[in-house]
Amino acid sequence: MLQVVTEFIGVTPVVGKERLISTESAQPSRGAPPGGGLLADCQLVFGPMQMTRGRAFAVAGRAQAGQPSPTSVPVGKQWHQMDGRGLLIESVEYAAILPHLEALQTRAARGEPKAKERRAAEAGQRPEAKPMRTAARVREETGFVIDWILVASSTNTTFATDQTYKVASEVTLSTYIAFQAGTIVKFTPQGSLTLLDPIAACPDLLVPRAVLTHAYDDSIGEPITSGDPEANKYPWALFMESCAKCYPQRLEIRYAQAGMKVDDGEVAAKNCLWRKCTYGVRATAADVTFDGVFMCDVNTLTFDDGGASFFGVDDIVTECSIDLWAPEIVTPPHQVHLSSTT
Repeated sequence: MLQVVTEFIGVTPVVGKERLISTESAQPSRGAPPGGGLLADCQLVFGPMQMTRGRAFAVAGRAQAGQPSPTSVPVGKQWHQMDGRGLLIESVEYAAILPHLEALQTRAARGEPKAKERRAAEAGQRPEAKPMRTAARVREETGFVIDWILVASSTNTTFATDQTYKVASEVTLSTYIAFQAGTIVKFTPQGSLTLLDPIAACPDLLVPRAVLTHAYDDSIGEPITSGDPEANKYPWALFMESCAKCYPQRLEIRYAQAGMKVDDGEVAAKNCLWRKCTYGVRATAADVTFDGVFMCDVNTLTFDDGGASFFGVDDIVTECSIDLWAPEIVTPPHQVHLSSTT
């Protein structure tokens, strides 16, 4: 285990419930051990700002600086008061980051001076003069970052009917979220939605459903960009964190690595449809129930990241030869809401 300690002066957060998170990266790097362990983590709230799940990631070049790679590693965080000092302790599993650290050593070795130049320097000789050349590219900086994510909560969010939305990064929403009938939400390979508050039961939705899909998917909604959605899937469509009673209904999710992720809570998915996802639902310390769910071309229907229970899995329909947009499997009225409960 590798830990980083940061002292906060003059501020004390509201500390949320501690839970265990999986240390497995979305796409494990070559050389990383299979599977993963568990880390303690909690949500920290500093007034209007919330510190959510952190990631550790490699930085290679100016274009990637500050951007988590697909092989980023989860970071667990804990808040401790010691002798009147507020300390944030961030932890990563050493085995998970070892391939990244070894890659840094390899890059550093490439940058060592040539043997001839090193011997000349040791003998006090000036190296052979060479003609001046103009740099053809900016020097690339490399490193490995252990980071936490601080977000300003976005509340009372409604995705409107007949609109196409682009999600290009990890977006965190809270309090009230509504997906109106016919809304299309498209994710780039770096995009995802994280919901920090419970989701209430909602009315059923008329055709069409609300669709959450890849930015490369030009079969529905307004075109955003071109590419193969199956070759570079986005991390997840919905991540429901510490969700006491969440009831997502009438949602269609396409081309995600994980259609839904659940961490510490109770979720009941009803009349939802997954298409071409790697995982249907991944969960940690949560109870997940399925009712009237279709999963078409999904590699793994459910995955337990630690302490999860799944109910109704045997009733999930994986034979998708029927028209899943048919009116007979959809009942009124007209809108699906995701909102907070008390």
